[in-house]
Amino acid sequence: AGRLSPEKNVGMLPAIAAALAARGARVRLIVAGDGPLRDGLREAAARLAPGYVAFHGHVGSRDELADLLANVDVFVHPNAREPFGIGPLEAMASGTAVVVPASGGVRAYASHDNAWLSEAEPDAFARAVIAALAAPDLRAARIKAGLATAAALRWPIVAARMLATYDRIHEARLAARPAPAELELTAPV
Repeated sequence: AGRLSPEKNVGMLPAIAAALAARGARVRLIVAGDGPLRDGLREAAARLAPGYVAFHGHVGSRDELADLLANVDVFVHPNAREPFGIGPLEAMASGTAVVVPASGGVRAYASHDNAWLSEAEPDAFARAVIAALAAPDLRAARIKAGLATAAALRWPIVAARMLATYDRIHEARLAARPAPAELELTAPV
């Protein structure tokens, strides 16, 4: 779910679908979003994994995106260089299992406790998706942990932490300044 552009590493999605198909997985990859790579992704999906990939297009409604995220079995995030990765966090908040790279900004919140971590290559992602689907108890535990992670990172909580950090920095800078009476003023006479 998101912008279909090169920096998002979405070009790996058709290869992940092909790796899943090669393993006989009965899955369907839904790509929600639009962008400059859309047509190339469609062509690659048709060539590499015919029938395994569906393109949903741009999702303009928050409610529609939340509904989509809550009704898929696994959310796959292929970008190993994402600075943060809001998509997987939104999927966690929707109660969806997530498969993410074992690197990049998603590691600020994703772990083996709340997600399936994968090397950033198609076969590894396919194995992680299959593992997420094959272990219902582990899946339920990681979804529960993902919900807790998402709750802990809600905007009001994160914003309050950020503002508190700014307050501490400001207070430290003020404390480090000499008091006005201690300043030695020199001016030409």
